[in-house]
Amino acid sequence: MQVELGNKPILVIVIYRSPSCSAADFLELTNTLSGICLEWNGSIMVVGDLNFPLIDWDNNTHRGNLSSKSSSSLLSFCQSFNLKQVIDQPTHGLNTLDIVLTSETSLLENIEILPPFSTSDHNGISFTIVGVTPKAKSSAKLRNYAKGNYDAIVDALCSVDWVAFINSHKDIDDCYENLIRVFLNLISRYVPRYKDSKIWETYPQHIQTLRAKLAFYHGRKTIFGNGKYLMYAHKLKRALARHSLLKEKQIAQSKNAKRLFCYCRQKLQLHEPIPTMTASNSDQLTTDAQKAELFASYFESVYKKPSSLEVEVKPFTQATLEWVDISTETVYNILRRLPNRLSTSPDQIPYIFLKRAALGLAAPLTLLFNRCLLRAETPTLWRVGYVRPIYKKGSRNDVKNYRPICLTSSISKVLERIICRKIVSYLSENDLISPNQHGFLSNRSTTSALLSTVPLWHKEIEKGNFVSVCYIDYRKAFDSISIPLLLRKLTSFGINGCLLRFLRSFLTERSQSVMINESRSRNYKTISGVPQGTCLGPLMFLMYVNDLAKVLPPGSFCSMYADDSKVYTINDCNLLQLALDAVAKWSRTWELDISLEKTTIMRFGRNHPDVHFTINGKVLPESTKVRDLGIVYTNKFEFDDYIREIVGKASCKSNYILRAFKSRDLKLLFKLFTVFVRPQLEYCSQLWSPYKKNLVDSIEQIQKSFTYRCFLRKGLLRKSYEERMKALGSESLAFRRKIADLVFMYKLITEESDLKLYDIFDRPPMVEITRGHPYRIKPERPKTAAYAGSFVARSVHQWNNLDAKLFRWKRSCSFQAHLVDSLQAEIPN
Repeated sequence: MQVELGNKPILVIVIYRSPSCSAADFLELTNTLSGICLEWNGSIMVVGDLNFPLIDWDNNTHRGNLSSKSSSSLLSFCQSFNLKQVIDQPTHGLNTLDIVLTSETSLLENIEILPPFSTSDHNGISFTIVGVTPKAKSSAKLRNYAKGNYDAIVDALCSVDWVAFINSHKDIDDCYENLIRVFLNLISRYVPRYKDSKIWETYPQHIQTLRAKLAFYHGRKTIFGNGKYLMYAHKLKRALARHSLLKEKQIAQSKNAKRLFCYCRQKLQLHEPIPTMTASNSDQLTTDAQKAELFASYFESVYKKPSSLEVEVKPFTQATLEWVDISTETVYNILRRLPNRLSTSPDQIPYIFLKRAALGLAAPLTLLFNRCLLRAETPTLWRVGYVRPIYKKGSRNDVKNYRPICLTSSISKVLERIICRKIVSYLSENDLISPNQHGFLSNRSTTSALLSTVPLWHKEIEKGNFVSVCYIDYRKAFDSISIPLLLRKLTSFGINGCLLRFLRSFLTERSQSVMINESRSRNYKTISGVPQGTCLGPLMFLMYVNDLAKVLPPGSFCSMYADDSKVYTINDCNLLQLALDAVAKWSRTWELDISLEKTTIMRFGRNHPDVHFTINGKVLPESTKVRDLGIVYTNKFEFDDYIREIVGKASCKSNYILRAFKSRDLKLLFKLFTVFVRPQLEYCSQLWSPYKKNLVDSIEQIQKSFTYRCFLRKGLLRKSYEERMKALGSESLAFRRKIADLVFMYKLITEESDLKLYDIFDRPPMVEITRGHPYRIKPERPKTAAYAGSFVARSVHQWNNLDAKLFRWKRSCSFQAHLVDSLQAEIPN
């Protein structure tokens, strides 16, 4: 059944599965439903009685073996189309047999479980499908920055005496506002405008002509008959199809990945607007203005007033950094590297304008930036942020389940980039950055953070040792940093003079407001935390937590990615408790709150003592499974749940592509797959690459199925998987994971990673490296299948047998290109 509420089409499917239904019959049903859903560009809802009492809908898993094939096919169908079960209570006895699955949970409200109806032994289910109010089209005319006359803009900018202009204003806000006024006047003169509605809906002239003729003959059927009308209807349908395919091709071939994602979301209507929100007094808030004020009150409550306690900070270095040299050339180079974005900025100047008019803007911005640094002044607009709430997880009606994304001045971020580069260079030259920190730094990443810890723990367990790990979670860490303490930390790094005074001005007296569609909340002060949406914010946070590892007792270890911290010990539970006490004391001193509910302990090793760990006198919860930087693994180093999770998400995204794009261009469709789907299946694969055949096959099946359906569109049914990949010029996912292992290892011997090869692997005796390349590794002797399939064991043989000629390249990209050729040559035809 097809339902349309507002402009929102909804496909409602009602099904019943008898308990005696065979697995083969139910698989045929789910395949049929998949075919229907693939052709549907809209929301999907499935309701009915399926009689699956053993499905755990919270984790999308099945308990027991009864009807496991049928339940697996249902769960696979749900994952493929992002369907969520909204019934969280029993509907028959203690079991949830009845389902309400939907691709958009915000469509449903007032879900109730009712007493059984008439003679039925199942509880009734009542819910309301919420009609989506179409977003009012803005009457404001938007600028088409891509068509701007930037030569004229640059000429106009170059004709101004900027030295006199900047120096003529005593107040920095007056200076900046007048400067922005000049830029906006040039934009109004030389950048054309169009209405928002015309951006996507303008058709070529020949299609508009066909539409006009169709309308003409539609109203005159009695005069001309149906022949002319049907002929032009057919011509218009074909013309629209060709236009749609051409548009898809242009978007798919665009280098702007964001444009691709936006198009897919628009075609499939994946964006869920913020629904009716529930206030603290249980009032239901429906208007955008009410919601914006609710979010503003919640986000404001996160910030906390800093204490007046004095903290003694010892200097980390005798070096100092007091000034940042800013030249016109530096500013110009930064401007030219900006993305072509039309982001909303408090000063209404988008990145694309700064980039295209860089030649004329470099001089005035250089003078402005130098004045700001010299006088320690920050324009008010640089300290204003526009916040948009982004849904995380949980109920969409609860304000606590949203996180803020802040948009700040694009011009401010140009200066911030210059300052960031100088500070990072200064910290690196003086060796001030903790080697335990992997966040927001070049040559470090989530992959380096995970591979520098988890494989080493696995190696210790293989030796018969045990490892105790605490995953520390800080509550609203970025928002709760004390600004006075942060400034003290900066001085301990040797940052003083004009630079410190400018940073003090930049970090204080900041404000934000929440934007929902066209509505904006009141401004509220951000009295703590590093500024969101800025380039300096993440760097300031890293400097604030940089000395955490130094307070740990000897023999305990720490790994950090921004505020995600892991503290661990080997064969010493008492030492971990001492380390946690030190972390708790450091956190109190620097006014960071540890979330004791989310901070967890994981015990690795069969011989781990049965002891409990505490922070501030409270026993920490223990877990056998954890999500660490996006990767889920157990205390037995199993990644099965994570692999099933990414396979489900990848299957869903594959269907998004085939539903959104009707093109038959094989290479175009596969490019969409490589951009939209494949990264999901390859993120940090060095850590979790499976050794079990069923998991290897389940990952490979995503690419197999996608390419099969693409070739099916072309009528090429008899192409094998290997032939399809050869025609597309690509490799299997298993082959790509092998390449990823070796390329990451190669980075460890170059300057592309701060980790080194023998930080993870064991160096062999000198007698064993007389042959082959000079970076050989001591082979492992695994005792378990899990360790044999781990990164530190599975890749050694392949690495040691690589041709020495492959190691002459300075960059891993060159190594990778030649490695692929070398390994493919070894594969028999």
